[in-house]
Amino acid sequence: MQGLVTALKDSLLPTEQIIQARERVEAWAAQKPADGKVLVSQTEMTKVLEQLESAQIATTKARTSWTAAEQETKNRAEKLKSLLGDSVWPDQLKGMLRSVRDLSLVLGWPLALALALAYVLHSDRAKDRLVILASSIQKVAFPGGFELTLWGEKSGIDQSATFQKFRVDVKSEYDKLAEQRTIKETVSRMLKDTVEPELTRIRKTKTVEYRATVHVHDALFSQAYYQLIDYLPTGGNRGRAWSIRFGMVGRAWRLREDSWNGKIPDLPKSLITDWGMTQEETKVKGRQSMLCCILKAPDGIPVGAFYLDATGPDGFGTEAEMSSLADKIHRAAEDSGLTKSLEEIWAEIQKKAPLVEIYGNRT
Repeated sequence: MQGLVTALKDSLLPTEQIIQARERVEAWAAQKPADGKVLVSQTEMTKVLEQLESAQIATTKARTSWTAAEQETKNRAEKLKSLLGDSVWPDQLKGMLRSVRDLSLVLGWPLALALALAYVLHSDRAKDRLVILASSIQKVAFPGGFELTLWGEKSGIDQSATFQKFRVDVKSEYDKLAEQRTIKETVSRMLKDTVEPELTRIRKTKTVEYRATVHVHDALFSQAYYQLIDYLPTGGNRGRAWSIRFGMVGRAWRLREDSWNGKIPDLPKSLITDWGMTQEETKVKGRQSMLCCILKAPDGIPVGAFYLDATGPDGFGTEAEMSSLADKIHRAAEDSGLTKSLEEIWAEIQKKAPLVEIYGNRT
């Protein structure tokens, strides 16, 4: 910047010298003697020549100053370009990234352990799962033949309490999702608009004492089904769960097809073989008429079971009448949005459900 100022000052000097010389020449021309000749003294001529010579010297100096100023400007421009150029920042950025990566490698595991410990300390569910994991270790062997047995009577009690707490959590989560999607109200409308008119048509003069509910996948145990809502219209019993290898509902769930019975088989062997009961369970006398409609997602996977039963035999009519009732229930479940709601509930539950595999994969 200083060179540019100097160049501007130097440029003004030869201009002043030339103006002064021009004024002297014009003064001579203004004399206009009679003979037309201009008389110029030697002194005046010498001054003009000195002024012109000074102007020439000043012009040369100004040219040099401008050259220096131009070079200074170029140097500053190059320096600024190098500071802002692309070649500087990527290298600096790479250095910063390498520093962050090295720091993450050093602090990564300690930070992860700290976060995991904080989660365990502040989450009751995490504590329960940690208890289950610790309780599943029966014996620890150390070098030298020393063994430590971890399971005892108290361990069994603790595990039972932990699973009971899990069951309470499952019930609470399912209750919330069922209430959000008004499952109970939807089933109640289906009974009023579809099931009861059909039962009135079938039995005509005799009232059928029935009850209905909806079963879904159990969230705690894999290969189990869960009673989502209380029985309607009688009430009660939601939150129970059974293996899909038990009962008429379990058999229908495994087959992925509807099932109905006008009368429970009298032979215990049939109940053991077809319904997965034990000898003791066959001795319990229950309801006689049963109907189960398996509600499926578009991919054919069961998302729920609409279940009806009645106290006496043939409460839902003949085989053909039960088949017709099942078809009407399916259409009502689709039209009312029940099947879609159960599909959404199962999708939500799968994100957080333990789905403990009790027996493992036998294949």
